[in-house]
Amino acid sequence: MKKVLLLWYFEEDNFGDILLYRTTRNFLAEHNIITISYEVGQPCMDIFHEANKTDFLLFAGGGIIERGVPNVIRHFQEDYYLLQVPYGVIGLGVADWDYSKYKEEIGFWIDHSEFFFVRDDYSENRLFELVGKNKATCSTDCVFHNRDLLKYGNRIGFDVGINLRDLPFKERTGDIDDAVIRKIYEECNVSCIIPDASEEQLEKLVGVDNSDLLIKYRLMDRGEKVEAIINEIRGCQFLIAMRFHVILVSAVLGVLPIPIIYHEKVRSLVHSLGLDDLSVEINEFAKIPDKLILAKNNREAYLEKINEKVNHHREIADSMYSDIAHYFF
Repeated sequence: MKKVLLLWYFEEDNFGDILLYRTTRNFLAEHNIITISYEVGQPCMDIFHEANKTDFLLFAGGGIIERGVPNVIRHFQEDYYLLQVPYGVIGLGVADWDYSKYKEEIGFWIDHSEFFFVRDDYSENRLFELVGKNKATCSTDCVFHNRDLLKYGNRIGFDVGINLRDLPFKERTGDIDDAVIRKIYEECNVSCIIPDASEEQLEKLVGVDNSDLLIKYRLMDRGEKVEAIINEIRGCQFLIAMRFHVILVSAVLGVLPIPIIYHEKVRSLVHSLGLDDLSVEINEFAKIPDKLILAKNNREAYLEKINEKVNHHREIADSMYSDIAHYFF
């Protein structure tokens, strides 16, 4: 049986990273390919050493390049002679930081891959600006291919949920105002916190209907956490949400998101789902109650548009996986 070394960030039980991994792992498992999971933040030589025990090295996507460039990419060119198997990249997202210091290394990484798929136009354009003409191809986020999500239907639960994260780049955006959060919480009658919200933000929101789950969540293993998050999302009708993959899963499950844009990757997703007029910028929290009213007054029309967009993204994701299949089977 063939083996694939699958690189992803898994040290912090991040909901999106786990879904990215599961999507590709399941795709490979359906075709009897063994997946070896490995942390993308490890040294480049260590990754190559492990990859050489398999048949293919696959970067599983997501924000592998954000504020920093991981060791495996910074040293890819100088260590490339050690790599004895082909490699590819799917679903990559790129942020708006200055990567010019590693321009040559990133260009080498792209050009020597068997395939290189980014998840949005923004990432494709950023890489083109950085390294010029290359084989980076715009596709979509891998999780749109995830068929496990389709087994979840809506359930009777909460009207309005909320999902917040601590801001990763506070020197750029400033921090979230606690008083504003509490006001939004009260004005929007929030009754559910998605467990993926950070500890920092959980402390600001108390008295919700699913508080028992939030206590249990800390003791769950990685798989249980994913199931808990999805289950709470599907119990909402509307979801005020910051995290990229919480917004994505909400859209797939037919829950109407009110997105909070704290990062270009969220902006790209929001635009691709046709949710621009329901979204707010990170410094516009006070607009959320009015956005929620707009969503409630036009819920069916928004859901119809989102469903159309989700189906379109699913077709693109399916096509991407179909395109790379022959490298493994």
